Amino acid sequence: MKRLFLILTGIALIFATSCREKNKVTEPALKFKHKSSGVTAFVDDGKVFLQVNNEYYKSPDKNSMKPVEGLKGTCRGVYIGDEGNDINVLICMLLEDGSLQVLSLFDILNENSFTASDKIRGLSGIVAFFTSDGTEDTEDSDDVGYGAWCTFAVDKNGKEYMLADYLDESPSEAGKYDYLAGTYRMDRENCDCEDDMTLTLSAENGKYAYRLKTPKQDVSGMANIITDEDNNTVIVKLPEVKWASYKGPVPEGKDVDDMPEQDVFEVSFEFRDDHALVTQNYGNAMNFYVKFAEYECKYIYLSEK
Repeated sequence: MKRLFLILTGIALIFATSCREKNKVTEPALKFKHKSSGVTAFVDDGKVFLQVNNEYYKSPDKNSMKPVEGLKGTCRGVYIGDEGNDINVLICMLLEDGSLQVLSLFDILNENSFTASDKIRGLSGIVAFFTSDGTEDTEDSDDVGYGAWCTFAVDKNGKEYMLADYLDESPSEAGKYDYLAGTYRMDRENCDCEDDMTLTLSAENGKYAYRLKTPKQDVSGMANIITDEDNNTVIVKLPEVKWASYKGPVPEGKDVDDMPEQDVFEVSFEFRDDHALVTQNYGNAMNFYVKFAEYECKYIYLSEK
């Protein structure tokens, strides 16, 4: 009897490990089965299908598959990670452009919803995932033992992101834009600027310091970061940076050379989902301006390195 108990205990431990194997970095797959939750995800021709069979939810047919709605692109792989201390799991759908959409088991159980989230803002270049039980430090959490299973995404540079921090529907204003922190450099694959530019953003207690370096400038200050609700874009404003030249809209019949120069401060960059900051460097004859005279390119494209 004792031997049988030990064998059964060993089998149980093996099963638990296969259900929740912590901190093992895993690349997304075309098929991913999460045993303890009864959820299996499939990718077929860039679309995602789910089978869900557990004590809380039964598919009409054990072999039937439900399509996931609302994908914003072609899915290249899926991962299913544990979330919280309950039965909930997070179905992670990695798109071809490195962005991420998710669907939680709670959405399926509580709302019978198979609709994916929007692309998760602030995550790009994702290549892998892992699940942590909160008993060890991770790069994205300074607190040992945050006490719940959490799913992490890993980008191409090895940076880890606790997905729970990006899924809060009502994030506090403090720290809302912490994901922007990093060093951005001129990306010559996306623009034809010859000289370098470096923009470093640092986050602390919901405030964002910056340092901008070009061949002619070295400016530091506090960035003003806002969300343009109309266009659903994040704008990074650098108040201390002066435009090289600004004459503004040119009235019809008037020559731009006759327009007076105006002092304009605060250069703005738009944040892109591929962790890049972009600004238009100069206007045209109808709206004359130059932000950085040291660059001849029309668009300045900075990528996080």
